[in-house]
Amino acid sequence: MRTISRVEQEVNQIRLNIYKKTKDMTSAQLTEYYKRNTEATIQKYGFKLVASAKDS
Repeated sequence: MRTISRVEQEVNQIRLNIYKKTKDMTSAQLTEYYKRNTEATIQKYGFKLVASAKDS
């Protein structure tokens, strides 16, 4: 039997929390949720947002 590491437990908890917040959302609401929550990360790390890999 495999022991789950502390990091893996934390990631699983984060996934569960996101699922609980989003499980009753429509696809449009879910898209808006992810867009809103990724904007800060995009700016913080200077990522370039593209519509597809062909645009990069």
